[in-house]
Amino acid sequence: MSTKTLPLIGAVLIAGAAWAQAPATTPPPAKVVGKVGLVQGLVTVSLGTSVASVVANGPVLEGSRFVTGSAGSLDLDFNEGCVVKLAPNQSLTVEPGKSCNDRKGAVAWLTGGGPVVAAGAGNSLSPLVGLGYVAGIALIDSTTSNTPAPTGGGGTPPGGGGGIPNPPPSGQ
Repeated sequence: MSTKTLPLIGAVLIAGAAWAQAPATTPPPAKVVGKVGLVQGLVTVSLGTSVASVVANGPVLEGSRFVTGSAGSLDLDFNEGCVVKLAPNQSLTVEPGKSCNDRKGAVAWLTGGGPVVAAGAGNSLSPLVGLGYVAGIALIDSTTSNTPAPTGGGGTPPGGGGGIPNPPPSGQ
């Protein structure tokens, strides 16, 4: 390798390192397309990696996703005079350039089901499970199992002493 190419390679490496450290261009701020109306209960909004609780009169931004909790509801007032209402366990992603009917049609149930009337014996908790996963928790439906709950405590361990005593026989 000649001594003339070494300075050229060094210059290219330095320029590449400077380019790699240059700040990335930030995307333009999201466009405000409306404002939040009435908010009841737990309602969250996310945009990119940011998540926040929704407050009345806050901005509605393109690309944001609104999610209502099991007791939450929300009115979104869009600039063109359209009002979209979210009931409990619903979501809406605000896409650019949509008509009022398109926005209303984009409202979705969190698990593709319908409203949850009651979460008691024999009812499915699937809409609630979808909300649980959104909230980062898991819900367990103990009403759908046909397996009886375990009983007893294991009695006395070998060698005696300690342990959990067996319960008395039922019905005696």
